[in-house]
Amino acid sequence: DHFLTKEAVAELSKKAIEKGITYQAALRMAALDKERQQYWEQKAAEAEKNKRHTPIIRPNVLKDVCKEKGEYQYEE
Repeated sequence: DHFLTKEAVAELSKKAIEKGITYQAALRMAALDKERQQYWEQKAAEAEKNKRHTPIIRPNVLKDVCKEKGEYQYEE
């Protein structure tokens, strides 16, 4: 129940790309889209050069710990 199908991963990756191409999303698309793998690898390289990465999402239970360490927290 905790695993995603390849199709679900592809759909989620496409939705992430719509919000902006990050290094992680482009790498995932390169692995999924073998026909355009070189294109996605180029996009991943550009995103890494421009430091566009997917933010790390931390659970709310770590909110106080993150504040103490001065780290960012991403919430939905």
